Amino acid sequence: MAIPVPTFRVLMGAEYGALPTIETDISDYVQSYSFRRGRDNVLSSFQAGTATLVVRNADGRFSPAYTGGAYYGVLDVMIRVRIEVILNGITYPRFWGYIQSIRPNPEDCWNFTNIELSDIFAWLSIRNALVSYGPGDTNAGTAIGTLLNIISWPAGLRELDAGYHTWPSAPSLGATTALSQANTLAANDLGRFYGGQEGDAVFENRNHRLAGDHLVSQYTFTDSNLANLVAERAVRDIYNIVTVTYTGSGTSVAQDTTSQDRYGRRNLDYSATLLSAADGADAALWLLSEVKDPHDRPFLKIEPSYDDAVMTAVLGLDISDRITITDATVLTGISGDFFVEAIHEEVQAATELMHTTLLVAEIESAGGGWWVLGYSDLGNTTKLAY
Repeated sequence: MAIPVPTFRVLMGAEYGALPTIETDISDYVQSYSFRRGRDNVLSSFQAGTATLVVRNADGRFSPAYTGGAYYGVLDVMIRVRIEVILNGITYPRFWGYIQSIRPNPEDCWNFTNIELSDIFAWLSIRNALVSYGPGDTNAGTAIGTLLNIISWPAGLRELDAGYHTWPSAPSLGATTALSQANTLAANDLGRFYGGQEGDAVFENRNHRLAGDHLVSQYTFTDSNLANLVAERAVRDIYNIVTVTYTGSGTSVAQDTTSQDRYGRRNLDYSATLLSAADGADAALWLLSEVKDPHDRPFLKIEPSYDDAVMTAVLGLDISDRITITDATVLTGISGDFFVEAIHEEVQAATELMHTTLLVAEIESAGGGWWVLGYSDLGNTTKLAY
């Protein structure tokens, strides 16, 4: 196998704002970095992506108050930082975030400094917006676009699906944060909203994973290229009485008595107050099918630094990508196709060592084992959905 020779690059914005046009390359001073993006559960909203840079600060350039520092007047909180990896001539984005804190440590001989980053949620969580959604905003994709227009989020930093559901009327969400509103709008499509690895505001509709590249596995991980494979099966992920609240405060309940007999009565309340009564009833049935049975939650620990093909595959993966796991000897019973829900990565830049962990979800529990007219091909691995 070929040993990869990656180049780790970290670029810091030299001006304020979500999309700076001037950057400074600080790669030579980076000792290590780590980041975490995604969510821990297929029913939860995505958390803010976070990262930590450890930089060498022997000359004080990463001390923002030091007037003799090379970055004095440039380095500050809320400055944008991009992390990327170049391998075999291809540049792979890894993280895009905004500085939340800078912590020099002058007692250390290298004066190592920790720089904490957060993704676009750092902006969206502090921006309150009173949005007058209009008649055209009766689906999640359009409404999120309107919201981002109101807060002047750059058009070049958006990746928005069209909403799958059409709501009976436009939303009225009051003066809440942009992040809260985006999550509410996405939840009313049974979709996902998160910060992309290139700084985009990403909205995936309910059936995003039923089309295109998501129908094809991007890589097969086996015993030979996994450092570890851990799978958790937890009762906390099981619900067999699902209540969906739809428009007008109506409710629709779906339940499964077989699951109740096995695991006890376990309730899930889901707020989708923009949905029609019919869509609310269908949503309850769909959610029930996803959560009434136990599912395994695999964690894949990968050390890509020793295999060029594995590192290429890992660098090319993102949230919602489909992968295959083949477990022949570890005896976890985890084999099949899964969707990526979270990516955790640690890199020692000086030694070029990378450690990556993927949290993945079974295809059905992640909204991918269904067939929907106009979205996917009906076959042996799919079931008919609304």
